[in-house]
Amino acid sequence: MQPWSQEEVERYRRQFSLNDVGEAGQYKLKMSSVLVVGAGGLGCPVLQYLAAAGVGTLGVIDADNVELSNLHRQLLFSTEDVGQPKASKAQEHLHRLNPHIQLKVFTERLTHENVEKMLSPFDIVVDGTDNFASKYLINDACRLFNKPLVTAAVQEFSGQVSLFSGAQGPCYRCAFPAPTPLELAPSCADAGILGVTPGLAGLLQAAEVIKWILGTGDSLQDKLLLFDLSKMQQQLLSLNRDPECILCGDHPTIHSIKASQEWINKNVIECTVPQEDARNVSVQSIYPQWQQGQCTIIDVRSHEEFAAGSVAGAKNVSLQKLHDPDVIAELRHLSRTQQLIVMCQRGGRSQRAVQILGHNNVVSKSLLGGYDAWLRHASQA
Repeated sequence: MQPWSQEEVERYRRQFSLNDVGEAGQYKLKMSSVLVVGAGGLGCPVLQYLAAAGVGTLGVIDADNVELSNLHRQLLFSTEDVGQPKASKAQEHLHRLNPHIQLKVFTERLTHENVEKMLSPFDIVVDGTDNFASKYLINDACRLFNKPLVTAAVQEFSGQVSLFSGAQGPCYRCAFPAPTPLELAPSCADAGILGVTPGLAGLLQAAEVIKWILGTGDSLQDKLLLFDLSKMQQQLLSLNRDPECILCGDHPTIHSIKASQEWINKNVIECTVPQEDARNVSVQSIYPQWQQGQCTIIDVRSHEEFAAGSVAGAKNVSLQKLHDPDVIAELRHLSRTQQLIVMCQRGGRSQRAVQILGHNNVVSKSLLGGYDAWLRHASQA
């Protein structure tokens, strides 16, 4: 067994003292490798606690930069990190936390083209993503490449955590064979999130990883832990393999990452992104009219989001203000002379806003993709 430095002995003293860890268990942690996909609300606590526990090699995949709105829940980062790559800043902070571990950083997005290369060097994978396309891809890759997976999801005050491992047990698809509609599972930007919610879910994910490495304790393998912080309730559900599952069922149709991506393209991306119709409009369609002053952008994001970046001439009316009769009357009057285009960050809140306005006889359309799509188009125009 590899000798420990005096600094390591002191650092891990409290874990050495545990019967289920000891020196042998600590050595298992030191020799293990964990890939964390996403350094966000879930990934940050996972990375912090696995690094502190002495997991020898941590992989971090995240292509985004730190935003000010991240900091209430992504406590790995600080105000000075805003605008910097998450993966690189995570590496910097985690090395300061524990210089005895190795960090492998990937600033590219996980795709069907690179997923096998990304996953293959690691013992276990943690899913810290917040969208169904990524979750299905990670699940399918872990199943196809025989990698244990710890996954979680959060919204507002509630969350869920699971561990999928073993060729005979269920996979993520058995529990969630189809993506939840966007209006029922909006993003954190659209629905909001209490900062401690992903913190708790991430801590539970880290605990599952450590127990799996040590081979101790009762795990969440083939189980779904649900918690609701607003009611301080939790529920533990048992999951069974679905014989009809297209990945691990009796007659699977997904045998490769290519087949997985084809399913995702058809059933996740196409189904969760609304198309142009009477209530939805693309940036490409509306941009010329906006340039000619023929429409007004109603931005329903929060004041803080709007202040951080907005479309020139847009009117900031948060979603909550749409219940104010005076605001509705003002927008109804404006809609008589201007086409109203409702915008949020990615398109979830704006769809709900259009519904509210429609019930109040205010004609409007939701901007597909929101402010993110506007920025992409404006940079290319």
